[in-house]
Amino acid sequence: MPTSSQAGLRASIFVLAALWPCVPTRAQRVEGAARSTVSGHVVCADTNAPARLAKVTLNPLENVTVKTAMDSEAARGAATDMEGAFSIPEVAAGRYLVLVELAGYVSGISGLDTEEREHLKDAARTPPEGSTLVEVANGQPATVDVTLERGASVNGSIRYDDGSPAIGILVGLERKNSKGAWEPALESTLQTFSFFSTTHDGSEATDSAGHFRIDGMPAGEYIVHAHLPAQTVTLPVAGSGTFGVYDHPGVQLDVYSGEVFWRKGAKAITLGAGDEVNADLQVPLGKLRTVSGNVAAATDGHAVNLGTVTLSPQDDLEETRTTEIAEDGSFRFLYVPEGDYILRTADAADGESMVQFERGEKTQVRLHEYGKTETTLHVGEEAESVTLSVPERETHPAQ
Repeated sequence: MPTSSQAGLRASIFVLAALWPCVPTRAQRVEGAARSTVSGHVVCADTNAPARLAKVTLNPLENVTVKTAMDSEAARGAATDMEGAFSIPEVAAGRYLVLVELAGYVSGISGLDTEEREHLKDAARTPPEGSTLVEVANGQPATVDVTLERGASVNGSIRYDDGSPAIGILVGLERKNSKGAWEPALESTLQTFSFFSTTHDGSEATDSAGHFRIDGMPAGEYIVHAHLPAQTVTLPVAGSGTFGVYDHPGVQLDVYSGEVFWRKGAKAITLGAGDEVNADLQVPLGKLRTVSGNVAAATDGHAVNLGTVTLSPQDDLEETRTTEIAEDGSFRFLYVPEGDYILRTADAADGESMVQFERGEKTQVRLHEYGKTETTLHVGEEAESVTLSVPERETHPAQ
């Protein structure tokens, strides 16, 4: 049983660890430079009430080079109190982009596409139009007030065609970027402390009733994208007691608003400021098939056990699905909509593949490599099976 002093020490260590990202390192401090406190209030525009327990961060807008990166100021943050007030101490002089996160409200960057977010992260650090900025002078307190606009919300439920709820399906919104292509739109509630990260596409899993809700979105045109998670975490691995990540080879299921399987046929949804839109989806499992087969050497017909197979609709080669060739030369794609496709092999070889679970790395020993092959395939009412014969790899004589 720990004593009260021990418990207090542990609590202090926990608090320090939780706040560590907000504490600049010695390399980040400029010796002799006075620090300032930035304070202010955050208000919700739709209620005129304080934005309580909102997260506020100051993100430095500066030219960052390899030489100065170690001396640059990290993003600093705080939470608002019950009056919507916040105070962030020990802020170095400079120009900062102020980002506020509160569920249901639009953040300063949630409307940016990938290219615009990347531009924000580069050396220019140009702030988005209409964003909130604050200038901090050495040792001088600074004040900044922020008004949050209520974002639009999309909610609904996803069910399979037998009426059962689709549980654990990832649902997200996609928005057209500056080049006219659909790409994941990030929720404001995911942005503030991780907008420099590209590991999260903004998708959220449906609950036990198949329900989902995505909010805090700026006005614009969107499509709903529901898809199966690509990986499952298992415990333990080979009795080691460590976590391992299992990929589902050839398992892919995507459904878009309008209850279609391909992005190009999705029905767009127009969201206005503060709109509440319902977007129920049904997953028509009865229209999905399995495509499987084997990869064999054209010379003698033996199974080829390394490489990948891709499956692409003939009329939309960008919607490509990929699976690995198994040890016995087989491959499989599940949940394939009916239609016409092109099957291709890539990097086919004889050899062996080993996975180091502790590091999550895969090592391949390729003993003999083959050339590529492809074939057309019509997927109809029955499951399809096909054999792909890979030729010997072309060799070019030395010049």
